[in-house]
Parts: sequence; structure tokens; C-alpha cells
Amino acid sequence: MILYEYPFNERLRTYLRLEQLFRRLFELVSRESSIDHHFALATMFEIMDVASRADLKSDLLRDLDRNKSMFENLRDNPAIAQDMLDHIIQQLNQCYSALHTQTGKTGQPLTEIDWLMSIRSRISIPGGTSSFDLPAYHRWQNCPAEQRHADLQQWTQCLRPLADALALLLRSSIGDGSDTNTLKKEIAHVRSYLTIQKMRYNEKLRYEIDLDPQTEDCLLPKLILQPLVENAIYHGIKVKQQGGTVRIESLLEEDRLLITVEDDGVGMTPEQLETILDKKESDAESTKIGVYNVNERLQLFFGPDAVMKYYSTPGVRTMVMLVLPIVRGKEEDSHAED
Repeated sequence: MILYEYPFNERLRTYLRLEQLFRRLFELVSRESSIDHHFALATMFEIMDVASRADLKSDLLRDLDRNKSMFENLRDNPAIAQDMLDHIIQQLNQCYSALHTQTGKTGQPLTEIDWLMSIRSRISIPGGTSSFDLPAYHRWQNCPAEQRHADLQQWTQCLRPLADALALLLRSSIGDGSDTNTLKKEIAHVRSYLTIQKMRYNEKLRYEIDLDPQTEDCLLPKLILQPLVENAIYHGIKVKQQGGTVRIESLLEEDRLLITVEDDGVGMTPEQLETILDKKESDAESTKIGVYNVNERLQLFFGPDAVMKYYSTPGVRTMVMLVLPIVRGKEEDSHAED
């Protein structure tokens, strides 16, 4: 099962485009075929085109610095592994320094190689790199694979700071590419998110987490709980003058996993509650988009046995309950159904 989620932010879309291009580039460079190396060059030129955006470098540096500040705020927190935190901050510092010290736009040294630029100018033309159009390029394609590989490694070296910065930024934001988490790991992610939010809201935000140990190895789609917790904070607690508490609980009931996310915030009206899972209504409000997507992902992962229910009393509380089939496994396991 493959689930596509559309990134709404243009900056993020640019990052993801570049990440895909870099993956393709480094895979093609590692091969030996001259055809693969031809498409490696084409991909390299695509990266240069995407990276030519004037504000890309400044955006990346700003995001790296923002992530570093966020992690710095977690120092001396007993809930955070400090050695891992130090390692992440060190990586962020190294990527920031390498990208910051690079002058000009990404790939600028390549623009000074006339031979490469002659290929770039013709590679988008159908048949434009034929042997009679670019005899020097034809000769290079017939060089030993080791020489072509060495040349490509040298040419892509100036792209490395951008590739490393992107990989670290997306890895710290998105994860390892796995489709699932155990509930234990999902809650660890939510706890980190709540720790950061508590630094922002201080005493206005309180939270409680009560997990049944028997539920910890149950599998869930990755990042399925954070949108629910985020909604509880931003649409329940934040708008309540005295703040409030978010409570997360899990338990086993017969052959089902029950997870609840509850807040004692402002609550919802019956009209809001009636349309919270409705797709048509979700098009208009980001809150409902997040809730609708969570429900859709649960349906795709578990099938029709997955149930998501909302309960709310205006001015008192809101609770979302997930009633799910029990699927056990490790973090790296994947549960897929066609």
C-alpha cells in the first residue's frame, strides 16, 4: 500500500523534488553503463535548475538554524537522550557550515566548465546529444566506466552540501521512510512534540499519557496521533484563556486497541461535530483536513474495521477515540494490504 500526501508548502515541495533528484543522481552515478551516466548528467542539470532559485539557500539555512534552536531548547531535559541530541546538533552545525561557506548558487563551479555546459544546452533537445552533434561527449561515453565514474564524482562534489543539508532536514522532520510505528514509538514522537509545545505555552498546556504496556507493540500508520494532539492544542487549549490538559490513553478491550486523545478545552458545537469527518466540509478548514486524512489513513491501513469517533461538549471537553484491530510487530515492520 502506498499513500500519497500532498505537501501544501511550496518550499517543502521544492525540498522533496530535490531529494528525489539527488536519490536518482547518486543511484545512477554508482552504476557503470554509459546510458546510466548520461541520465546522471541530465539529473545533475535538473538539480542545478531547481537549485537556481535565489532564496533556496537562505531558506535551507534558516530551516537548519530553526531546527538547531529547537533541539538546543531540549538540552538538560530528562526525557531526551542527551548523547543523541548532541549528535543531531553536531550534524546540523556541520551541514549549516558547509552550506553557508559555499559561495554562489549550488552548482556554480559546473557552469564554468564549457564542455559540460555545451551538453546541458543540448540535452533537453530530442536527439541533441548525438555523436555527430557532440563528438567529445560521444568519446567520453566510450571511456572506461572507472573514468566516467571518477568524473561524475568530481562534478557532483559541489552539490554535496545541498544534498546533505536536505537529507538531514527531511530526515529530522519526516523520519526513515517506514510506513508504520509501534504505539510506543508513536507516543515517544508525540511526547517530544508536546515537550516542545509546552516550552511555547508554559503552564497553559498540561498533558498526561497513560499507556497500557500490552499496547506498546501494536502497529499504527506513522504520525497518526500527532495531528489529533495538534488539533487538541490549537483548537481546544490555545483558545481557552486558562489553558487546559491533553490526555492520551490506550488500552485493550477484547480484540480491539482503543486509543483516546482528550482535551478539556472549548469543545465543539453539535454542528461542528456532525461534519468533522466529512470530506466536503474538510476542504474548507485545515482542522478538518487533518482529521479527515487521519481517518482515511486508518481506513487504508486497517480497512473497514477501523473506527474513529468524536465526542464533544461545548465549553467542557473534546475526545477522539480510535477503535482499531490489533496488529503487532516491530518499528521496522510494514503492514500492507492490497
